Amino acid sequence: MWQSLRHVAITQADELWHIALIRKKVLNLVTNPWSFARWGMDVVGPLPIATAQKKFLLVATNYFSKWVGAEAHVSIKDKDVSKFVWKNIVCRFEVP
Repeated sequence: MWQSLRHVAITQADELWHIALIRKKVLNLVTNPWSFARWGMDVVGPLPIATAQKKFLLVATNYFSKWVGAEAHVSIKDKDVSKFVWKNIVCRFEVP
């Protein structure tokens, strides 16, 4: 068993050696001067159906603090988004 596992590992390493030679790009940091200066919001889905037929995910991110909030929904409508923002951002952080 170990001999065949060793053979598979060596074979795959030989096939993928060129990936190690690819130059890595420099990461660009997202900087913000203060908290709540920049928010990101996204809808993820449709995902596999979960409890209560929920298959979409609303996600909000504060780029300064790296805080992430997420909620599952059956469907995405304007009232769902406004409730999500009110509950997870305005009420939580007291943003005017």
